[in-house]
Amino acid sequence: MKSLKINLMLIVIIIIFVALLGFCYLSIPKDFFTEKLDCIKGADNQFIGYSDTNYFEDSYQEKARELLLNKSITEYRYIFQTFVDEGPKTYMYVKFNGQSGCFTAKMLVNKWDRLEGIKRTNGVSWPSELYDLEWVVEDINGVEELIYVDMHKIID
Repeated sequence: MKSLKINLMLIVIIIIFVALLGFCYLSIPKDFFTEKLDCIKGADNQFIGYSDTNYFEDSYQEKARELLLNKSITEYRYIFQTFVDEGPKTYMYVKFNGQSGCFTAKMLVNKWDRLEGIKRTNGVSWPSELYDLEWVVEDINGVEELIYVDMHKIID
């Protein structure tokens, strides 16, 4: 009788352990354990003539939005650069790293649930990679904008 109770307890403990492992596996971002991509400059030929510091220019951002119209979210890894307030709007600059090239894009942020802590410190002491970042390019009042939609919970 006593060994039956011990066996049942062991089975319950094993089931709980397996369930916890499954939960942890599902809550880890897709690229968490993969190596970061090196920046492949000029692979898309869109940003020839621009340096790494030109990403604040409107013409650079226009090229970035044009390029992203034909791209999928999964084609890139995302590295946080900085936040910039422009009047009532706040933008996040994010480096897009992918096989087709790398560039920094200006992304309008209207949803702060996962970004509030990063905004408060402008990324200081937070991980730089933004896992599973979701975005869309939309026309807002005649102006094309790259817009932040969501991302994986930040792991620090």
